[in-house]
Amino acid sequence: MRFILLISSGIASVIAGCGNPSVIEISNTIDEERKNEIVEIPMAELSLPSGRPFVIRDASGAEMPYQITYDSLLIFPATVAPLATAVYYIEEGVPAMVDTVAVGRVYPDRADDLVWENQWSGYRAYGPAYQANGGMVFGYDIHTKSVDYPAVDERYTRELTQSNWDRLHRLREEGRSEEADSLQRWISYHVDSGTGMDPYTVGPTLGAGASAFVLADSTLVYPRSYQSCEILDNGPLRFTVDMIFGPLAVGGRHFSNRTSAAYS
Repeated sequence: MRFILLISSGIASVIAGCGNPSVIEISNTIDEERKNEIVEIPMAELSLPSGRPFVIRDASGAEMPYQITYDSLLIFPATVAPLATAVYYIEEGVPAMVDTVAVGRVYPDRADDLVWENQWSGYRAYGPAYQANGGMVFGYDIHTKSVDYPAVDERYTRELTQSNWDRLHRLREEGRSEEADSLQRWISYHVDSGTGMDPYTVGPTLGAGASAFVLADSTLVYPRSYQSCEILDNGPLRFTVDMIFGPLAVGGRHFSNRTSAAYS
């Protein structure tokens, strides 16, 4: 089973035109504003100086963050009024540093958890180490967020830092239970310490939308944990990962799935 996960801020229709490859027109065909939605333009459609840095500016001259993806797409956030067209300009120049909004990584010291997030939420896919230890969680987990910057890695860092647990054990041994309870809540990413939390027990479900096979008799074949993954994009605007699930034998049949997904 192969699954590719795409996480982005959104999509709007794009037209590169005006007879000038350095001018991009983005049309909004619906009667509501499209605000900071990710647009995609194949790099092959743009005539850019080879190897030279460039910047993207809106009509007011403000510089826009952008990313060139592994599959040669230029992506950036665009805002377009209802039933209107916005114009963006590409020019030579060194782009400014931009905030990272979509990012992820694998945590080998946490049972191969694959975790990714954007400015609104975070997700977890369970890995081969978890499955090898008898884990039976099939779907994607969810991390809520109340901030628009990356926060999930900090939660994992607290949980995986041994000195935090050593201090917790000392407090328990000294009978300082109130302090120990407070520290344990701070360590756990299942408790909201100010940026959000992991509130969801996936269990034997598809969680936040994992894929599965359905047999002719309506039997659902759960994917279990991913077996391998390759991170293809890792911010600042898009996280893309290629995951392989399976193989899995059910009723004499073998299943595998490969998923590629992008998250912006």
